[in-house]
Parts: sequence; C-alpha cells; structure tokens
Amino acid sequence: MKHIGLIMCIIAGAFFLPGKLSASHTVAGDISAKMIGPLQYEINLRLFGDCVSFPPGTQFMHINYTSASKGLGGNKTLTIVSTNPNGLPAGSEIDYSHCVSSNAQTSCNGGVSWGVREYHYSGIVTLPVASHDWKFTFTMCCRNATIDNLANGGGESMHVYTMVDNDNVHTNSSPTFARNPVAVFCVGSRFYYHHQGSDPDGDSLVYSLTNCLDGPGSSVAYAPPFSPQQPLVSLNPPGFRIDSITGLISFTATLQMTSQVCVLIEEFRAGVKIGEVLRDMQFNIYGNCITNTPLFLEDTLQEINSKGIRASCGDSSLVIPLSQSVLCETVASDGSDLRMFDASGLPIPIVGAEVLKCISGDNDSLYVKLHASLNSGTYTLYTKKGFDGNVIISDCGSEMLEFDTLIVYVPDSIIGVFDGQSQQIRCDASDFTFRINQKIACNTISTDASEFKLYNKLGAPIVLDSLVGLECSPGHPYSRKFKVWFTDTNPSYNFPLHLILSNGTDSNTVQNSCGVYFAPGDTLAWIYSRPIPAALLGNDTSLCNADTLLLSTSISTGQLAVWTHNESNFISTKNSILVSNPGSYVLTIIDSFGCKNSDTISIYFNTYVIAPSIIFCFTGINNETDYEWNSVWGASNYEVSVDGEITWIPANNLFGPLSHAFNYTPQQFNVRSLSTVLCSPSAMSNTNSNCQIIVPNCITPNGDGYNDEFRIPSLDHFRTISLRVYNTWGKVIYESDDYKNNWKAEDQPDGNYFYVIKYDGAEEQKGVLKIMR
Repeated sequence: MKHIGLIMCIIAGAFFLPGKLSASHTVAGDISAKMIGPLQYEINLRLFGDCVSFPPGTQFMHINYTSASKGLGGNKTLTIVSTNPNGLPAGSEIDYSHCVSSNAQTSCNGGVSWGVREYHYSGIVTLPVASHDWKFTFTMCCRNATIDNLANGGGESMHVYTMVDNDNVHTNSSPTFARNPVAVFCVGSRFYYHHQGSDPDGDSLVYSLTNCLDGPGSSVAYAPPFSPQQPLVSLNPPGFRIDSITGLISFTATLQMTSQVCVLIEEFRAGVKIGEVLRDMQFNIYGNCITNTPLFLEDTLQEINSKGIRASCGDSSLVIPLSQSVLCETVASDGSDLRMFDASGLPIPIVGAEVLKCISGDNDSLYVKLHASLNSGTYTLYTKKGFDGNVIISDCGSEMLEFDTLIVYVPDSIIGVFDGQSQQIRCDASDFTFRINQKIACNTISTDASEFKLYNKLGAPIVLDSLVGLECSPGHPYSRKFKVWFTDTNPSYNFPLHLILSNGTDSNTVQNSCGVYFAPGDTLAWIYSRPIPAALLGNDTSLCNADTLLLSTSISTGQLAVWTHNESNFISTKNSILVSNPGSYVLTIIDSFGCKNSDTISIYFNTYVIAPSIIFCFTGINNETDYEWNSVWGASNYEVSVDGEITWIPANNLFGPLSHAFNYTPQQFNVRSLSTVLCSPSAMSNTNSNCQIIVPNCITPNGDGYNDEFRIPSLDHFRTISLRVYNTWGKVIYESDDYKNNWKAEDQPDGNYFYVIKYDGAEEQKGVLKIMR
C-alpha cells in the first residue's frame, strides 16, 4: 500500500469555514519530554488556540508530573518560547491558504474567518527518583464550542500527556512530531495525514486511535454516531484508518465538519514498552477547496519539435518535475503509477518511483527508476492508476489524470566523454577501484585491457597488470565500476598516476551503452597515494660509557610509533625512548590506513681516553717549574690546571709537545688528555708542589734494548748533570760530571745501589737503585 504523506495544507493561518464564524479556546496540542541529564527533563508544550478566545501572549503555563507507582508528584511552570519550532515568533498564525479558496480575513487579523495561533512553552523538571511511569500532563479549558464530533465541545477541557520510563532504561526521551496537530481537508478527496514522528533514541513507535481526554483518566463524550475510531463522516469502505507502524491516517471525507482526533503513540525498546504520548488534534473538513490537477512540467524540445524533458544516453533513472507538490504516500513505490514505452512501442520497465526529497510529506518532483539504461531516441511516459488503487494525488487532494503523457527525449551522443575521478589509495597499494559517469560495454574491453594505459606523474608508463569491470557478468553487459592491478617499483614517488583511455589491440577504444566509442586520450582517473608517514632519527651516533641519548619523534593524529632494538626486540610505542645500550634502533611510524615508514640509527659506545702519566717535574733555582708527561694513544691535545680543576688551559709545550712550563712553582698541577676519536676529557694526573725529577728505581741491563740504561728524564733541560753511584759498602762504582744516560751497570752484580744526582751543580737528588738482569 502506498505511503501517503502530508496531506493538504498544514494550516498555519486563518481560514474561512462557511457557517462557522467563530470558535473558542483550545484547538489542539501535544507535550514531549527530552532527557538532558540523570532525572532531568526538558518539557516542551505546543498549544494551538483560536484567535477569538485563546489568551494571546500568555507567558506561563503549568504542567503536573506524577508517578503512580512511587506515589510522588509535583508541578512546574513553563515559560513561553519567543520563537516557535518553525522559526516564526510565538503566537504566529499557522498558514494553510494555498488549498483554500476563500480570501476572507481571519479572526487573527480582525476578520470572522477561523484562525489559529501556535505557542511553544518550555521548562526543566528534575525528578526526585527514577520510576517506570513518570507522566507529564497538561490540562486546559476549554475546547471549541463548534466541534461536531463531541457532545459538549465547548464544555470539555483538553488534556494531553507524555509518559516516560527512566527506571528500566537509562536514557529515554519521548518521541516528537514535525507535523502540526491541526490540519484542513476537503470533502470528496482522498487524504493522508502523516505525523512525521521520530524518536531521539531510535525506539519503535506504535500508533492507534484513542479517546480524547478532558482530564486525567476522563474521556470526552462523543456525539453519536462518532467515536475515537470513526471521528468524522468518511467514505466507507475504506473508512477512517490509521497505520499502526507509520502513523499514516487516510480517509475520504464526505461531510463538512470540525472533528477532534486523538492518537496514542506507544514507545517500545526491545519489545518492552517504555513510554507513550497522547496527541490531541483537530481536523477541519472544508467544502470548497482548490483542486488544481497536478501536471507534468515540460520544456520545448526543438530537436524533435515537441515538448517534454531531456535525458542522457545511459541514464537508468529520471527526475520528472510537476506543476505542484504531490503527497509522498500517493506515489506507488513499485512505479506502477507510471508506464513508459520506446518509439517502437516496446515497454521500458519501471522498477520504482518516489517523490524526490520527501522531507515534509510532499514535493514537486518525481524520481523514477528504470530497469535498464536508456539509449538515444524518443520515449513516452504516461500516468496510470497504480497497484495502490489511485494515480498520484496533490497535497490539496487533487488526483493526476490517468494517461497524462510526457515525452522523454534522449539525444544522440556525438562522442563519449568521461568525467575523470580523483581518489586516494594506500601508500603501498598495488591496485585501485574507480567509478566513471558512463557505462562501458564489457565486450568492447580487450582481454589484455590494452584500451587503458597507466602513467606516473613524470609521464612514464606503469605496468598495468589487469583491469576488470566489476559489474560485468552474464545478463549485465555494462559496467561503471572497474578495478585495476598495477606494478610500480617506487610508488611513493610516482603519484599521482593517470589512467588514460587508448586505442587497444583491436584498434578501438571502448563503447558506452549507446554504442558510441570514447575518445582516446581521455583521462579516467587520477590516483594519489596517501602520504607516507615521516620517520627521521638522524645520523648514527657515538656515545661515551655511562652516557644516555633521548630518541624522539612527533606523530600526527591516528599514527602509531613503534620502537625496536637490534631489529627484533620491541621497546615501546611512546613518542620517545632513552637509549643507554649500543646497537641498532628502529623507529616505525604506522598511520590509520596501514601506511608505514621506518628509520634506523646505530648507537656506538666509546671508551674514555686514558689519563697521561707525569714523568718529569723539576723546579729550578728561580722557582721556574717544568712538567712533562707520557704520550697517550688517541689523545689529540692536553690541558693543565693549577687551581684544583676549576680552570683548564691548553698545555704550552715549551719543552716539547708533552710539556708545560711555569715561571713559578704551583701548589698543585693537574694534566688530562683530550680526544677527537675517544671520549674525553680523560681522568687527570696530578702532583703537588714538592716537585722533583722522577728517576727510575730499577734497571734491567740484560741487553734486550729495554731499560738497559739508568736514564734520567729530560736531560736536555739542564746544562750539566753529575751522577755518583755507590754500592752497599759506600764505594763509588760509577761517576760522571756530564752524565748522558749511558751507564748500563757493566761488571756490577745484581743488587741494591745508591745514587746522588746534581743538576747544574746545585740541586741534589738522592735515591735507591735496584739492578736486575
């Protein structure tokens, strides 16, 4: 059965009903509860009142809330909202005039024709506890005295409510309705009213006709023969009906009247009822409506000297404009309201139809779906009574004429042209899928796909391994969607790729569904690689023992950093790591698309250069002092300090590259090594102010060339050096007044000896010497 939507005019203003010059008080209303926090609800009340007696501009309305199961309740004052949900100021007159033929002024503007204003009130209620039966209610006296289906309309109050369960479910708001609860219909026309209801929590809604209330639990009295299920006089069958799932109300009124209609909307979640809403509505059946018949809107088709609409070769759907809005529910979804034939009289199957962009229940364009694509030529489309029992009906209740005809013209294509498509693929992808704006005949694609060429951004060809039409299959000879496999040895630097149409091995390109060949050189797609994540650790680094190095990276949203050591040892997924061991460290950045990039840094650990040994220290007559030290492997320079390592200065090398001389005697002397290849500075060697020449205390004169002589360091610092050597008996066994480091203890046995050295005939130094062979 058809989904029939918004019926005629949703009233939003005043209208004239012959014989009904005025009305009084409340016309219609509904109330909703929106959960905004635990036990907290925003209550919204919509009221519709006639312009004669309804209190205009009332700033406050009062609602009650109760839980029968908890024995709790309270009340709340709602405040008027300055702007109605439709964006108009509070108290604006609702308008339905395009379906009504009378232009009489309404009571809202000082006239006598019936007019209705809309008001919206809102407030916040905080409930004391959760309960399965919280009910928010509103009652107002009195209804219109001219309501025809109630026994005492003017003496009855209007009572509306919404009930929510916030005990069995944690989040629950009541449904809301976009369609006003006031509407006008015409005698003799089939009409449809759609609540346009929705539930913010996605709960299921069930609709049913029910008693209108004049207070909590108190039904109004209906005037015979009217009832909640038959609230007005309508053609029977089918009578006055409501669809329990969609809430669609349908009927054909046969008598002019004002009728009060109440609908109960129950809310279910997982099969359990968790709320309900009572809507109190007023339907006014008007006797003299505008009944313009909807027509096809046509353009002038000069090519065929006719009127109609144009379509393109390969189209499998049509958008058909109409002269006025039609009800969504009156368009048969199976497309049976329409028939279509080609120029030879062969039928073109229609598989579906709907009102285009049916948002408010009606629109002025149809969307028609065809079984197959159109070729060039002229087609005829006409209306027919569909399987739903009617032709398409306007929002004012007028039905389109059966066999109303529309010409659909599809011009010949001179040459096929594709709309190129741009898309992104993974950085490491070797395939991509693209879709084009026209269908390609599958049988015109060569088996080697030679009609398609792939080039990189430099214009160099990329190997196209395979191309298939994803929609090609037996019974489906055309495809718009294709998949390409390719081989590219360096894809991250070659994008974008260009897919170009070419003459294949059969000397042609490919055909569209109208049999037209596409032009060679047409670009079908531009393929871009998603950017490769940046991973950069810098150059390999050497560290000194016990030192550490912080390795870090910055990543974008959706990226992950993975650190490993020596290729296989996982370390961390943090943005930085502290390195204290040698080896190879790898950073891999992975983005949300699976693209990854890595960088490696090798960390080496060096030993410190060793400390030099002081081998000579001499203070002269004038307190000038000279220090010398041994050479250290790997040392590139040396520094000295005389203030306890606070200040270091380069060695002055006055007596050679491994020396430092002062014109005074420092209290303390330190020396250290510096290196450009090893870790530095070294530890230090030091001596105090009691500076003497460091003389060996043992020689081994065995003729092997090592330590054979008794050597006094730095002889060249002195003019003369005298040496006397004594045995343990005090006998001089060697003496020289100009010693040249040449005594080898010839003819002397191993044992202990004593020496006396004089420098420049002044400073004397004594010590023990051991001879060992």
